[in-house]
Amino acid sequence: MSSLKVWENHKFLNEQVDIQSHYISNSCKTLYVLSRGFDPRMCEGIVKLREFIPDMDVMLIKNEEGHHSSSEQYGNLVQDNLQTLRNLECKIDEVEIKNNSSNLTLLKDVFDISKLSVTYSRIIIDVSSMPQSIFVNLINHVIRENSKYGSCVKLDVIICENSQIDDAIIPTGLSDSAKLIIGLDAYSSDLESDENPIPVLIPLLGKGCQDELEKLYTSLSPVEVCPVLPFPSKDPRRSDDILSILGKSLFESFSVDVSNIVYVAEQNIFDVYMKLCNTIMHYNKVLKTIGDPRFYISIGSSKLIGLGALLANIELRSQGIITTFVTVDNCGYRFDATRYNASKNRIFCLCINEGMYGW
Repeated sequence: MSSLKVWENHKFLNEQVDIQSHYISNSCKTLYVLSRGFDPRMCEGIVKLREFIPDMDVMLIKNEEGHHSSSEQYGNLVQDNLQTLRNLECKIDEVEIKNNSSNLTLLKDVFDISKLSVTYSRIIIDVSSMPQSIFVNLINHVIRENSKYGSCVKLDVIICENSQIDDAIIPTGLSDSAKLIIGLDAYSSDLESDENPIPVLIPLLGKGCQDELEKLYTSLSPVEVCPVLPFPSKDPRRSDDILSILGKSLFESFSVDVSNIVYVAEQNIFDVYMKLCNTIMHYNKVLKTIGDPRFYISIGSSKLIGLGALLANIELRSQGIITTFVTVDNCGYRFDATRYNASKNRIFCLCINEGMYGW
């Protein structure tokens, strides 16, 4: 498999001491991007990094879900997060977008790398509380724009991983049909084609994605489903627990063969990247003989696994393999705050173009 230059220059940090050492030894003017929300992990990353990165400005993305969103009931949690952010005494600019992936094109103007690079040497995107429709498009866009200008800005991605919280945040008011996360880049704005499409669904599974999974299956009518499960995982029973919830849908309703299951290391995004690339390339080769395979990835798991899938998506598209992210729109989220245990939080850092600077 050919490799993109950006992945040849990555650095993946999963220990606090390594992250601290990295930022202390490579100090520069930084723009820290995060998403406003009720998720208690919203400020975990920036609070820890602030002491290592004194020269930092903040861009806060407000994803407007509307007044009827079920998330409105957690306004007190949002305000707590905002107060934590203000206490860091950074310059904060807020950017508001609507809860509609097509409106993410507005970020093109905000994330103009040629302009940002005049002020900032590093951009950190914190996806811990960021909706998938935003972080998938935002990271993809910044990588592409940065490449245009010779990688003039260092790009890091921060994730506060806690699978218990991922399982406790459940989308509500789901629509009946699937939707491509198109935003800033897509091969098509339609799920249908005049060609002979062969849809393959690759759901990244977590405990709270059953309703979305069933709607995706009904909407896409995939010829194959390749579920992705976390193993090994910090919780050794996590895959079994997920299958106990989703097994009836997968094995009875969708007729998934056990051999189709892809197991990925929960806390190693490059294991996710490699296994998804290998799986999709295999199916693409087989299905090309009978039609036009199209691969749809849905994120119902952790953000860390989702980031590994994004790297695979960028790799595969560069090789002409039609791969995109798909979701089901919702009207907000239900959150069981009693399940939050801050001691389970773990910070990860992906430095996407680190090796280009000779450090």
